[in-house]
Amino acid sequence: MNPINFISKNITQQLMDEGYSLSVAQGGGK
Repeated sequence: MNPINFISKNITQQLMDEGYSLSVAQGGGK
């Protein structure tokens, strides 16, 4: 796996665990 993709997926998973939506994790922000 590409290290950047791994880091991105890990951050996304952490945000989801904290209750953020996937759209926010991807940079929606609001």
